[in-house]
Amino acid sequence: LIHETSAAALQRALDLDLSGSNGTNNESTVLYYNMGARHVEACLVHYRGAKHREKNTVAMEMLGCGSSDQLGGHLVDLVVAERMLKAFQEKHPKLAEGILTSTRALKKLEKEAMGMKHVLSANKEAQFRVESLYEDTDFTQQVKRETFEDWCSGIFASVSKPIDDALQVAELSPADIDEVELIGGGWRIPRIQKLLSEYLYSSR
Repeated sequence: LIHETSAAALQRALDLDLSGSNGTNNESTVLYYNMGARHVEACLVHYRGAKHREKNTVAMEMLGCGSSDQLGGHLVDLVVAERMLKAFQEKHPKLAEGILTSTRALKKLEKEAMGMKHVLSANKEAQFRVESLYEDTDFTQQVKRETFEDWCSGIFASVSKPIDDALQVAELSPADIDEVELIGGGWRIPRIQKLLSEYLYSSR
């Protein structure tokens, strides 16, 4: 078995041409940003052209990594589910206490939250809908992408922390990064992409 981000870095090494021929560069520093369900990891990898038994190859070095458990796709789902739970309780006050004891209802909220997150990654508005959420009561709520981003602003604020930590370990700055490769499903959230872009390119 191999570390997930290291596996991605190794696969890239197999595909790179760093021979220096045909105008290609003979070295490159790549940032891997891996946003999974429950944590985020950022790793900096340096590649350089090398020779092995008279054949061109690529040498790679892991310069530094940083991670955070304050951001992840599932954590975003939980924030949305909590908001929808409160909305349901406000809309149906007589069921407000009972729904808290229903594991099935709470799981339904989490599942729909994940689905809505995916829809809002491609659309500016989505419908949160769960049939028979609790006590045969349906629940529907329209949510705009801006509202979703506001709910998750506290989580999104930690987007750059793993990169900061990796850069500190590697003793580099954002200007030293040649390329960025995104891994995992969480980066597809438009706000995440925007924050990463602003952080990385404002320093150049």
